[in-house]
Amino acid sequence: MLFQEERTPLVPKEKENHVEWPANYFAEFKPEARKEILEARRAQKVDETLELLEKLFALRYKQDKKGIYADQFLGYFLELRITAENLDSMFSERKNKKTVKKCLEKLQLHEDSEFPEELIYQEMCQLTGLYIFSCSKDVNYTSMLWGLGKKSDEKISEKINLDLERIGEAIPKYLSMEEEYRVMKAAILDTKKKYL
Repeated sequence: MLFQEERTPLVPKEKENHVEWPANYFAEFKPEARKEILEARRAQKVDETLELLEKLFALRYKQDKKGIYADQFLGYFLELRITAENLDSMFSERKNKKTVKKCLEKLQLHEDSEFPEELIYQEMCQLTGLYIFSCSKDVNYTSMLWGLGKKSDEKISEKINLDLERIGEAIPKYLSMEEEYRVMKAAILDTKKKYL
């Protein structure tokens, strides 16, 4: 058959137990399920972590009139990917640096963030995992040409790995933003080990 069949998405190599709070929240990819976890936790016990995660949820997900959530963080992550692919464009260093700074601020990866670094690190790991999961099941990303012909799982892993290397390593190195980028870089490296 020419058209690609449903592909099994990449999942973490080791099966981890994600029933404990907040590990169950960070292991979930669907916004609706993440919201339910927050609400269930609120019914049990309100703590500082819960309040911070509710604020972060409100920043990350915007709901439209139909009740569908849009992941703002994933949008900024994809903007970083596009920037990473165009790092060597002529006369674009200033523009790229400005774009990356904006994305890092929106992702709460700046000095004035009200969220603890560990919490943001966990959210960036979840975001990277979501990117890997989404890419691995996307027909256009995993096909050779316009949905025709399948790439092997190895080729897909290589492609995702290259994307993540560009986002996590090339951007900070090329734009001399190692310090601003360290949490994102650590999250990408750690998540890559878990999935690829």
